[in-house]
Amino acid sequence: TAPMRLMIAFPFDLTESQLRSNSGEPTYYDESDKDSSEYASHILEYDWNNKNTIGSSGYSFEFHNGEFYYVIMDYQP
Repeated sequence: TAPMRLMIAFPFDLTESQLRSNSGEPTYYDESDKDSSEYASHILEYDWNNKNTIGSSGYSFEFHNGEFYYVIMDYQP
């Protein structure tokens, strides 16, 4: 059998609305504003559980002031 492969692809200029349009509503969402209206952070987490993973796996996207900031992936094969 062929080995399992994990591939991710997304544009570096990804917007929150594009992410929601492509991936649906997140499993977890957090919105925070730091001490002023000049800074806003939105975290969107998507979890998946299936027979090919151990425990909970998924990914988290963070946007600062409406711009894509980073992505974190948690995958346990």
